[in-house]
Amino acid sequence: MPDGASLIAENIRSAISELAMDHAGSEYGHVTASIGSATWTPDQNTGITAVIKAADEALYKAKVSGRNKVAMCAAAG
Repeated sequence: MPDGASLIAENIRSAISELAMDHAGSEYGHVTASIGSATWTPDQNTGITAVIKAADEALYKAKVSGRNKVAMCAAAG
C-alpha cells in the first residue's frame, strides 16, 4: 500500500510541475507541489487523528527537504 500511495502522490506532483504555471515567488519559477502521505491499515489500533498527524509530518518533511517532493510516513499504532 505505501508504494501505491507514493506512486499516486508522485504522479500528482509531477503533473502539477509539468503544467509549468508561472510563479515568480517560487525558487523553481513555476508552481510545484509538496505532498505528505500517511499509510494506515484497518488492523492498526490507530485513530484518525494519528493518521492526519502522520500525513502532516510527512508534508513538513517534504517541504524542509527541498520542496517539490513526496514524503511518506506510516501512522503509529
